[in-house]
Amino acid sequence: MVANSERTPNPSKAPWYFLNLQELLLHMDASLAGVFVPGLALVLLAAIPYIDKSPLGQGVYWYTPNSKTIAKFSAVFTTVALLLLILLDEPARTAADGSRRLALGFWPGFGIQATFTNQLNFPTWFANFLVPIVVMVGLSALLVFIVKRVWHADTREVMIALFTGFVASYVVLTIMARHSAVTAWSSSGRGRSPSTRRASRRVIRTADCVSGQWQ
Repeated sequence: MVANSERTPNPSKAPWYFLNLQELLLHMDASLAGVFVPGLALVLLAAIPYIDKSPLGQGVYWYTPNSKTIAKFSAVFTTVALLLLILLDEPARTAADGSRRLALGFWPGFGIQATFTNQLNFPTWFANFLVPIVVMVGLSALLVFIVKRVWHADTREVMIALFTGFVASYVVLTIMARHSAVTAWSSSGRGRSPSTRRASRRVIRTADCVSGQWQ
């Protein structure tokens, strides 16, 4: 089968290693999700050796008894926080029959961006730029505060917590983006009746023929 460059698949799918960025695009401005966040993440990863200059335990990931506990807590903290934020930002949706569509089968939807822009009349940049930045910086600062307060973490252990949070974010966003793509694909085709799917295919074929005649 030859790909049709004139028609984007619905839903469009990024390669699996970019699905996390595709998920971020749903919750913040495209430039923030596609340029600034991954760029800053790469810069911070490269800066770790310059921040943690201690020669103690070099080459040993769990170099203190608390390191593994801190990493486990960071993974759980990041996973729970991301799932709650994704659910909170999921907008309320209505199915074709007028019924309320539930995210993951139980959540009616809220939508942080829609609430700020449509109901509270905040400017778009507030919901798309400021709110995501405050949330990301705030959760990272909260994670550092907790590990320092509970385990008296040093610089190396703080880096372990933040790096584990980064890996957990990558995994969670990739899985959620995959779930969103499968759900959208199912609702766009598999969830319809056979007659509706045949009608949709006829419309697509007609559109392709018309576009081919005008080329």
